[in-house]
Amino acid sequence: MFNSKIFPSALVAVSFLSGCTAIDPDFKEMSSAYSITVEKYNNDNVLLNIVRASKSMPLGFLDIPSVVGTGSISTSAGLGATMYSANPASVTGLFSAAAQSVGTTGASFISPSANLSLNRSFNFTQSSLDNAQFMRGFLTELTPETIHFFTKRHIPTELLYTMVVESIEAEKPNGEKKIYVNNPLLPNYSEFQEMLYGLIDLGLSSETVMQKTNFGPPMEGNDLYKTIAPIINLSKDGFLLETIKVNNRERYQIVKTVMMARICFKQSNRAAIVESLYSDSIFCALPGTVNSLNEINKKKSDEGKTTLIIKVRSTRNVFDFLGQVLNAQLDDKNPYLVMLRPTGPYTQGANVSLPMFKVVKNGRNVPASAAIAYDGNEYIIPKIDAGYSNMVLDIVSQLLTLNKIPGSIPASPAVLIK
Repeated sequence: MFNSKIFPSALVAVSFLSGCTAIDPDFKEMSSAYSITVEKYNNDNVLLNIVRASKSMPLGFLDIPSVVGTGSISTSAGLGATMYSANPASVTGLFSAAAQSVGTTGASFISPSANLSLNRSFNFTQSSLDNAQFMRGFLTELTPETIHFFTKRHIPTELLYTMVVESIEAEKPNGEKKIYVNNPLLPNYSEFQEMLYGLIDLGLSSETVMQKTNFGPPMEGNDLYKTIAPIINLSKDGFLLETIKVNNRERYQIVKTVMMARICFKQSNRAAIVESLYSDSIFCALPGTVNSLNEINKKKSDEGKTTLIIKVRSTRNVFDFLGQVLNAQLDDKNPYLVMLRPTGPYTQGANVSLPMFKVVKNGRNVPASAAIAYDGNEYIIPKIDAGYSNMVLDIVSQLLTLNKIPGSIPASPAVLIK
């Protein structure tokens, strides 16, 4: 007879397994884990390419276009028995009295066993962005529309323009030119910062302007009647019909209105200074109104005023600049950390300058927003006392996303990782 004291534990094991079969994979937890992993992947990828740019190495970008998650749970139950006999030489010894205690040499006992396995995994594709479609936008200078988009997102002005402005050129009426280059490795970099902050204090900003383009010659009423059907179709694409005067006679002109963006100066209490230095056409429109680019272009340059040329970067040049910032702060002889003075209400501590982009090299036990190993060294963007560093990651990530037009991400995976 088997030891009856063992059966309750076996029943408990079977009951435990039957309860476990109701467990399902926690897909919410899996999705959250994936989201955090991809976030770290993207941040590390940005930092890696900044380090590459600092060493004048080719940049390379990867993307994860698709992710498939799977989860499963399997259970199994079994009862294993090991029997001991008081008299191994006798068959009847296997059926010794159940009253003997378990573990003695005179009774048999049953040892229950249970198995539970949980499987959760992700299959994802990793594709390279080294192709013509992506690089064409990556190497093209940022448009005023892009800069205006970031301005309206309440990104600190001093950070945005420090990242996107390549240089500022001022030409005085006597022909004297002064070029301020945005490169922290140059000895006169403080002149650029002084010039940029001067423009910001004068109200440097951006706006959306309206531009009209004429299509075809002005038409008389009879010609308009003949082409009324095509005009109706054109109206679906944003074309309009305007009445104009030609030699004091009424004519009809097909035009298309396009909204564009430009860099300008806000009309503030310092508008008189801006007008005395530059021109009244450089002002942004008053709230509730929209400037017409056609009317602005008709105005002649004011004689005796300074001409201001602001050259902006491409996304590739933004990486080069951040590489320069990295080299400046990691210089062995004269380390220089680019600091920015907050100018608007969107950054706390308006009287305290903050690091624009801070990286720790070979730091130990430093909580990191991003961390990579490259060429035998570890580079870390710290989470604490990093100034604008996290905003820099955010802006650069969005600039990269704007270049991921349809076709820039390969349809088929370049690398399949399971």
